[in-house]
Amino acid sequence: MATLSYNALAIGPSGAFGYFAERIVDLPGVTWHRYTLAALALTTVLGRRQIDISARMIGVLIASEILILAVMDLGIFAHKGAVALPAVSFEPSVAFGTGLGAALTFAFPASAWGPRSCRFWTTTRTSPAPIR
Repeated sequence: MATLSYNALAIGPSGAFGYFAERIVDLPGVTWHRYTLAALALTTVLGRRQIDISARMIGVLIASEILILAVMDLGIFAHKGAVALPAVSFEPSVAFGTGLGAALTFAFPASAWGPRSCRFWTTTRTSPAPIR
């Protein structure tokens, strides 16, 4: 049941990856299906290999993500200045307002099955806690 559930959770992000890859790369004749299958193939190869390879790959991807976001933030700040970073976003009426439920709906499950949790799930699989 756990495998079925995990696979069901992976279908949505995989399809989304294919859709956005098609929009960004924009190669003629290449549909989102092919990008999705390529991503699934890479995930399968990394998953079947040693966990160290997957952990290194995750490290490279997370470092790349942080670098891209830092460059983007610096570009926005350089272009718009302090106006681009309004303090109103941190006011309680905004932070705990309308979108909080939707944000938490995506935040908590993502931490349980996202790529950053591979160490936790590997430890659980190799030395499970006894059921009491």
